[in-house]
Amino acid sequence: MTSLQRLVIGYIPENCKSEYITPYNPDQSETVETCIELKDKKFYFWGKQDGDTELPISYDDLWDPSSKMWKLFTDKFCNQLSKGVSSLNPITLGKSWGFFNQEGNIPDGSFVVKNDLEGIGDLENKKEYCDGNHWYINYLNLEVDKDGHDKVIDEYFIVINSKIK
Repeated sequence: MTSLQRLVIGYIPENCKSEYITPYNPDQSETVETCIELKDKKFYFWGKQDGDTELPISYDDLWDPSSKMWKLFTDKFCNQLSKGVSSLNPITLGKSWGFFNQEGNIPDGSFVVKNDLEGIGDLENKKEYCDGNHWYINYLNLEVDKDGHDKVIDEYFIVINSKIK
């Protein structure tokens, strides 16, 4: 078994009219998202492992929200999603990592989308989320067997208001 952690990071554009926001479904949600994995001390775009799409890390940086690594992470993997309209705060992202791993509280300006009985829920898209300042993260902690089948150990779905620091 191999352990890995996956982040689906999405941006909710201004005037998004979709009724629900669902990670892994940006076309229907009218959002823009990317999928990042952490494996073998590297963050990388899911399915792409090469020098241009990787960010090597130290595990100490993961637990330090003010680490330069989180700034590099948001620049490389996140901020292009909004095309300059909004940016994901690196410290907020670093604090989110601690929360996902039960090492801290959810950052200010964020909230957890409640699970339904079948797993992670959809976010009902309310008017306040379509202001061009909201992002979402779906976090998965996975165990992957030798055949590539994965088992979810932990999962969180949060929404972040980028205007709250």
